[in-house]
Amino acid sequence: MPASARRQTLADHSCAHVLPALATRWNSMSHLSHYESHVLAIIGKRQPVTGYSVRKALMERIATNSSDSPGSTYPAIARLKRAGLIRATIDTSDRRRTTHLWCTDEGKAAIKEWITSIEPRDLVPEDPFRTRVAFADAIEPKAFRDWLYAMRDALEGARFTIIDGSPERSNDIASLEHANAHLLTVARIAWVDRAIAFTTRSEP
Repeated sequence: MPASARRQTLADHSCAHVLPALATRWNSMSHLSHYESHVLAIIGKRQPVTGYSVRKALMERIATNSSDSPGSTYPAIARLKRAGLIRATIDTSDRRRTTHLWCTDEGKAAIKEWITSIEPRDLVPEDPFRTRVAFADAIEPKAFRDWLYAMRDALEGARFTIIDGSPERSNDIASLEHANAHLLTVARIAWVDRAIAFTTRSEP
């Protein structure tokens, strides 16, 4: 076989192995779940970081539905590793040989993509209370009203918790996160008040 033909065969063989790997990595960047992207962003912001520290960061979040369980966090970290978005190093000077996580260049690019994305599903996110109200005719009117009043009390408690945890500096980037949580909670309370007024008008 001529040398040029051998070189072409080797090039074709390399592409056959390299291109699928690159495609897999690109697809992993483009199809991360919100949770995986969140974990990746925590690693990027706090690197080097341990898996346990990632879980602690999730515990500190305002959102009450962001899972910090080992069964959610560690599999997400494993998927990010397989996608080539993070890498792990072992601290050999540590007797416990602690594993530290770092973002790769691809991981940093994926974080930027996640931050700047606007997904249709995020514009009107799922609200479990709103969903349940659609089926409220399955319970007695009094039970429905009692639930609404209990929901309002719980939301007021959450609002005060958000206020207590607000950053001292209003120009801190974290203040924007707290402002969002506070305003959304206030809006939900207003919606509950409207629902309570509706049930009162509907009384026989």
